[in-house]
Amino acid sequence: MDRRKSQPGRAVRSIFRGGIALAILAVLALAALSASEDSFLYMPARPGEAWDPTGRGLAVEDVALEAADGVGLHAWFVPASEARATLLFCHGAGGNLRDQIGRLIRLRDRRFAVLALDYRGYGRSAGTPSEAGLYLDGEAAFDHLAGRPDVDPGRIILYGESLGGGVVAELALRRRPAGVVLQSTFTSIPDMAERRFPIPGIRRLVRNRYETADKLPRIEAPVLVVHGSADETIPYEMSRRLYDSAREPKRFHEVAGAGHSDVFEVGGDVYLDELAAYLDSGTTVPAS
Repeated sequence: MDRRKSQPGRAVRSIFRGGIALAILAVLALAALSASEDSFLYMPARPGEAWDPTGRGLAVEDVALEAADGVGLHAWFVPASEARATLLFCHGAGGNLRDQIGRLIRLRDRRFAVLALDYRGYGRSAGTPSEAGLYLDGEAAFDHLAGRPDVDPGRIILYGESLGGGVVAELALRRRPAGVVLQSTFTSIPDMAERRFPIPGIRRLVRNRYETADKLPRIEAPVLVVHGSADETIPYEMSRRLYDSAREPKRFHEVAGAGHSDVFEVGGDVYLDELAAYLDSGTTVPAS
């Protein structure tokens, strides 16, 4: 047999075996990512020590909530003198309420009352985080605010930071807020997964969806989209897409030089002025 004639055959078989090996590796990689998906998305922290915010000058009311599925939740209510509005503050994927103390002080000083929520599995809240669960957590927090005698139910603003933006986008469809603030928020988790792990088929394997961009055209409340120009975690252009998806009235505010977690600090008074202007521009739910 002519050995030269068998070389193309061996090459084809080698390519075929290599293709199978790559396919197997891709499947294994997708399976590993799917199994660890929640650990990428949810990074809760338990209370630990130095939990009391009064040491930093923040007086809070501890609020116990119960989600519709029976999970017990913990939140802080921060009152404000002559409050211009009440914010339901939904933080990002990491940490807990203790990490928000500085921001809550800034908001209070601008006459924003705030209910800051720890999702299930975070801080002193029970349970384990999940997309469906976090939506229920948001409902429980909103309903608590709407039933408080010291809160105007027509002036409840949903404020979502990063992952919290995905929570409040869904909540805005289930309840009737006066406004929605999306800070440093993604368009969807499949979009984020595809960008971070460019593996064919990964979009279909992602269990958590948080399809924020798809929900914005159905949100009737005014929307303020905020993003740091130097965000290293969630691409700036995702917020531009969120803004383009939202219906009028809407605003976009870029915090020049801010990354993913320092929008309040870098934005400073300029950002808080923009937030106040947004809240003062007619974000009130008309009487039904």
